[in-house]
Amino acid sequence: MTGHGEREFREGLVVRFYPKGSDSWIGNFVGGIFDCTTVLDHPNGRDVIVVACGDTCIIDPEHHAIRDRIASDTGQVIAVPALGLVVFQGLVDFSAVRSDDL
Repeated sequence: MTGHGEREFREGLVVRFYPKGSDSWIGNFVGGIFDCTTVLDHPNGRDVIVVACGDTCIIDPEHHAIRDRIASDTGQVIAVPALGLVVFQGLVDFSAVRSDDL
């Protein structure tokens, strides 16, 4: 076991990113304990939303970075392109991201 725990070496959701300004790269998202797993474009057109077993984060592919962590209990993801947003259903609440990043 390492200082970060056993999960450090567990394979999770493997995602290849294709940024416009640099070479492609691969991220491995260990995730949480829920069933929801998906990858979708952020409504802002720059970032990517990754949900790995309920653990939800926004990835900045250009800078190879996690820009924000949204939730660890996402059970469902609902894209609403007409409104420029994505809604995340958690265990006891809902959250959303919008195209204007607010």
